[in-house]
Amino acid sequence: MITLEHLQIFEKYMNAPVHAFSSGHVTDADKERYWELYRWLIDPAKLVTDRADGFSTYTSRLSQFGGVQGQRLKDMWASIINDGAGAFGRYPQVFAIANQRGIEVGFSIAIHEDDYYDKEVKLRVRAMLPSLYKKLPSPTSPLVSSIDDQLDPSIWKVGIRHRAGFDIEFESAEELVAFQSSDQAGLKGGGTIVRVFDQAQVLVPGFDLEAELQTAFDIFKPLMKQLTPSGADGHFVQGQYQLDKEISEIPQFNPEDDTDAKSYVLKKLAQHLGQQAFRQKLLEAYGGRCAVTGTSEVSSLQAAHIVPYNGKKTNHVSNGILLRADIHNLFDMGLLYIEPASGFIVVSPRVRCPTYRALHGKKAAMPSNAHHAPSVQSLEIQKDKYNDIHE
Repeated sequence: MITLEHLQIFEKYMNAPVHAFSSGHVTDADKERYWELYRWLIDPAKLVTDRADGFSTYTSRLSQFGGVQGQRLKDMWASIINDGAGAFGRYPQVFAIANQRGIEVGFSIAIHEDDYYDKEVKLRVRAMLPSLYKKLPSPTSPLVSSIDDQLDPSIWKVGIRHRAGFDIEFESAEELVAFQSSDQAGLKGGGTIVRVFDQAQVLVPGFDLEAELQTAFDIFKPLMKQLTPSGADGHFVQGQYQLDKEISEIPQFNPEDDTDAKSYVLKKLAQHLGQQAFRQKLLEAYGGRCAVTGTSEVSSLQAAHIVPYNGKKTNHVSNGILLRADIHNLFDMGLLYIEPASGFIVVSPRVRCPTYRALHGKKAAMPSNAHHAPSVQSLEIQKDKYNDIHE
């Protein structure tokens, strides 16, 4: 049974020292209360998940006697996620969170980056958000209208939120989706629809967390399904993350650095500027469409070198092909090539995802200007790379 002592535990240890669990600062009785509260959260989430196909339970990583790596928790949570949601950082989620305010039950498109302390995690979130947001339905769609019809605005709060509170509040799910689908959204995440039960409400006899989670899940389940990542989403997000990580690791220019450091920065800058011009030429040559998939979403299109980049001379349009980011990855890995003579697409049998297998045997789209088409010699080199990998 959950008591007031359980609910007050976050406030009790709010200013606890580092490693409060492992140092003995947290008493054995309170460790037991943390654990009981943890089970009280995750067991209902598992019951709701067990009644639905295509969903999993994801929870705080609490050790009964060690806390989280020896430290106390600022909050504790259990959530329901789509199967295969790893590509989107295990978002969206229907969640239950226990904190000093009480219990929060609701839906989150993606957590706000201010709630992450790990730089790597922030990079991954920023890499995946554009792909996640693209899957959002129209703000005026029946799906979003159905959500708003089920939300009582007197008890549900909607907005851009982090642990400290709301940055922006909206009147409806329609306004939230419209914002997250716009250029204003940025890459910080935080889109949330939540109901807060204070400590007194939680302790009322008959409070049923499982029922509250089930209600939230029933409301948001259709939207969660729409936001399930595809195999292509996973490849694109991983490629974007690797690119963002490389950019973040380029050192800042410092006049006191040695010549090697300055040369490195200048080389990166020259390569970046050359790549921008190269990409623009390919966008024009291919009419802004991926040569393999036909995708016209410009933000997902990349300039792929057929013969790997080796200075300005390789940034010639005939040594390039416009590809969607995930296809670019397969191309660079030697798992896909374009037959030089016929232009047909060959996908490696090692690639098992149906999305990519369906491309095998189709004809690639080439520029209308023959002078801008990939050189046969370059395509032969790419084919040789494929054959070497598959020997």
